[in-house]
Amino acid sequence: MNAKQSEQLMKLQKIGEIQVKVAPHHSLNHSQGVISESEFQRDLEDDILECLKDQKVIAVRRINIKRNNQNFPTKHVILPFNTPVLPKSVKIAYMNCPVRHFIPNPLRCFKCQRFGHTITACRSKQICARCSLPDHDSNNCSSTTPKCYNCNGDHPAFFRSCRRYKEEKEILTVKITKNISFPEA
Repeated sequence: MNAKQSEQLMKLQKIGEIQVKVAPHHSLNHSQGVISESEFQRDLEDDILECLKDQKVIAVRRINIKRNNQNFPTKHVILPFNTPVLPKSVKIAYMNCPVRHFIPNPLRCFKCQRFGHTITACRSKQICARCSLPDHDSNNCSSTTPKCYNCNGDHPAFFRSCRRYKEEKEILTVKITKNISFPEA
């Protein structure tokens, strides 16, 4: 669909005798990219956004790392764009910065340990992230043998090399790079 067709569709109020309301899709009409440039590591997010507003950037969020309970800014900046197609680069001051897709980590519920939702949306019972047994959390676990709830492997549910974690990450990668919905991915 081209821009003119999209514009006409947004104005649609009726199909035959049926009233309709047309709204843009909340996620498929946007894209998120990452730039990595140490030149802007000390710059404020608001200052970077000011330079990028005319390039369809709607926000700027710096990725921080946590060491010894302190947050440290990195050179990586997440840029949400008001367009479904991610630009190849953005221009900040005198620099042309390449943009790559932002692939978030899969969501894992800290209550039931399953992927795809957070604890606030969970309707399941408490499962330990260390031993996969019910009715206690990993802070109170006395088990010496870890077991993953998602793949039955001999590691805790938060292990980043878990087969199921890697599958979830791959699904997110396909979803984002091909700009399709989660079920399609």
